[in-house]
Amino acid sequence: MATVIVASTPTLTTTPGWEQEAASFCEKILVEQEKENSKEENPGQESGNPKIEEKSRPKVEPITEWQRKQFEIWMEQNGSNMYPSRDEKEKLAGTLDASYPQITRLFANHRRRFLKKKSVTPQSEVKEGSIDRLIAIIKEPSIEKMDKFDNLVHDETSTSERSVSPILRVDDGASETDDSLAAICGAVADQIHDDIENKQKNMNPSEIQKKKRRPRKRKVSDREAKLEATVDEILSKITKEDLEAEKKLRRREVVFVLVHQLTRLKVLFFETG
Repeated sequence: MATVIVASTPTLTTTPGWEQEAASFCEKILVEQEKENSKEENPGQESGNPKIEEKSRPKVEPITEWQRKQFEIWMEQNGSNMYPSRDEKEKLAGTLDASYPQITRLFANHRRRFLKKKSVTPQSEVKEGSIDRLIAIIKEPSIEKMDKFDNLVHDETSTSERSVSPILRVDDGASETDDSLAAICGAVADQIHDDIENKQKNMNPSEIQKKKRRPRKRKVSDREAKLEATVDEILSKITKEDLEAEKKLRRREVVFVLVHQLTRLKVLFFETG
């Protein structure tokens, strides 16, 4: 409900300016009445205004030219890192003798400029840059193949243009860019195939063949283990007997040689005596 403020009416006098005083008095009453009505309709408006003023951000001072140059040097050294961590920002603020809000605003402005510059670049420059990058990837031997491919493409386009009506012909600029892109793609594909073939030729046959799996060891039963043990014992005994027999033969040979020499000595002794 609208409240009506009733003020004490001044005593009207017959002075020359009494009409002006009455008009100004009525105007004041109307203004106060409108204020009261606005308070009743929006009770939280006035109470919220001071809170908004308290939450308003403090004004960030602009940076100097030296700080801007140092910031650009930092960006070049750190690879244009547009989203650094809080520690990096604080460290940069210490080196530039600036506040943390100033550093955050510097990075925000740098990101805006970068995005604006990226959106402003024309499409022709982007195409030329991509074509240059593709040409730089291609090696020198593959340029001859690219020229051959260009000649084939131009021959095919010239024959096809003869058969096509003049209404359906494409612009020369678009056809040239398409031909160059097709030639570059073809040259890159040829180079990739050549590299794969060279790698396969240079590889050793042992690398090409798969590794052979080792045969798994067969489990030996107890019976087989016992048989192997007995066979080993028999073989060891046989070898011992053979060694003893060889020793006996050697002894016999030595004894025979000694006996033979003694007999000869006896014969010589009797003959001389």
